[in-house]
Amino acid sequence: MRDKERRTAMAATEDAPNPTPTRDRVSAHAIARLRTFIEAECSNFGQGRCLVADGPCRIITRQQPCRYFEVSVLPIGRTHPTHNPGAAKAAEVYAAIAPHTLADLNATPKPRACPDCGETLPARRRVCDACGKKRRGRAYREAARERRSRVHS
Repeated sequence: MRDKERRTAMAATEDAPNPTPTRDRVSAHAIARLRTFIEAECSNFGQGRCLVADGPCRIITRQQPCRYFEVSVLPIGRTHPTHNPGAAKAAEVYAAIAPHTLADLNATPKPRACPDCGETLPARRRVCDACGKKRRGRAYREAARERRSRVHS
């Protein structure tokens, strides 16, 4: 009778979905899976250590976030899901280790403002068009003044 109860209890736990790991409950098996993914995909990981930090990998040893890993290695699972089937699970474990950093990656950047007038800038611009004209004119006048002072000295 007890064996039957035990089997039904075990079957019920096997059917239950695995909860998403949290930082407090990241298992050693999950860390090992993440380590395998890091060893296979991270180009800064070699000879059992982080080549950039010239020491142990922060993710594996201290369970701290790594910006390079977030930006360059984790997107492999999204862009090439068949390349490494463990990428999705590794991303889930990493999200448990550093949940706030992944949210920062998905956030849209704030628009930048022109330093002179405060107008919103388009992409890849330092100043707006009107302030750019003013700056070019100012630079031209200063260069001309310098040329004239060298000629008349």
